Amino acid sequence: IYDWTAPQHSDSHMCFSGWYWDALCSNGPVELGETYPTGDVTLYACWAPAYIVTYDANGGYFSGATPETVRSDKVQLGNAAFYVDDPIIEDETLIFAGWYQDPSGGERVYPWENMYRQDVTFYAHWATRVTVNFDANGGYFDSEDNTFITFEAALGQPLHNDFYPNHSDDHMAFTGWYLDAECSGEPITNISAFVPTEDITFYAGWTTGYKVTFDANGGFFDNGESTLFTVVIPGNRLENFLYPYSDDPRFTFSGWYLDPGCTGEEIDVLYYTINGDVTFYAKWTRGYIVTFDANGRVFESDENSVTHDEVVAKGYGINGDNWFIYNFSEGMMVSGWYFEPECENLAMRYNRWFTPTGDITLYAKWSEFYTVTYNANGGYFYGAYENTEEEYFIPKGNVLE
Repeated sequence: IYDWTAPQHSDSHMCFSGWYWDALCSNGPVELGETYPTGDVTLYACWAPAYIVTYDANGGYFSGATPETVRSDKVQLGNAAFYVDDPIIEDETLIFAGWYQDPSGGERVYPWENMYRQDVTFYAHWATRVTVNFDANGGYFDSEDNTFITFEAALGQPLHNDFYPNHSDDHMAFTGWYLDAECSGEPITNISAFVPTEDITFYAGWTTGYKVTFDANGGFFDNGESTLFTVVIPGNRLENFLYPYSDDPRFTFSGWYLDPGCTGEEIDVLYYTINGDVTFYAKWTRGYIVTFDANGRVFESDENSVTHDEVVAKGYGINGDNWFIYNFSEGMMVSGWYFEPECENLAMRYNRWFTPTGDITLYAKWSEFYTVTYNANGGYFYGAYENTEEEYFIPKGNVLE
């Protein structure tokens, strides 16, 4: 079944929320594009309360085949306002300065980050256009030939922009942005919050620093490299670091050390004062493989597999409320994991931890189950007004937890 034109409702404050198998909208929604009917079928539109969001370009317009000065649409209660591209204006000395709920005052808002419970209108504000430059000042940005960035900003508005340059010298550390090429005085502490009052150029400051290298020690980082480095101002500490990964899923990252053999004490790199070039080496620890056996059935939520492996670091546990405890198969659900196929000795169930001491196989026990519905009774769940009920499943014979 594939998508069809969404129906309309005569009530402007009702919006289409999906197709269901029944007129009460209790069975669904139907996953269009993934559902194969086995006979003639009727799908029913479901409707939800909505509020109307209006964007007023306030002297400007929205580009498109037919330029518009206003854009408006319904939004389901509990959802954030929809996003629109910035409007434009004919006056080239002006630039878009954000959305406000008052045509000429108030505070800037970001509608798509908020939920509203009634109709709302947002007005574009316009400000004098200024030019902002970032000069890498001996460094570069995304490539070595890109040493200068220019963009236009609104006079009297925070920049909401920041850039971090690189340097071809592995021992040059970025110290911040300054208002002159000699980098005199103190750097600007928060460039994103800087409010320009005229055209302005920021200059990157540099100082000799120490090279800090992270060696994945047989693993790799997100970019596929086995090493990463940064440059730190002498006497400072690292602000963050990236975690490495291993090609072998049985191994888990277990800390940074000062030698490839990972002897001595583990280093807390965020509290390590950098007083010279240093390399941190990743330590890898072989974890235990916990195999979950469907015990004669299949895990429908795991592509009908009959087993599933999880790697658990030595000394750590695994919780029964992970995905596998809610696996279903032909109307039955997993009610617990046992040490043997006969399911005589319980190892783990929902909300109960299990700490392996070696590679192990746990076997599923399958049970019929009840559906427990929590009704908010005038309230709602998870900050969404339409979520008035939540369903949970519990094996027969188990207590509510």
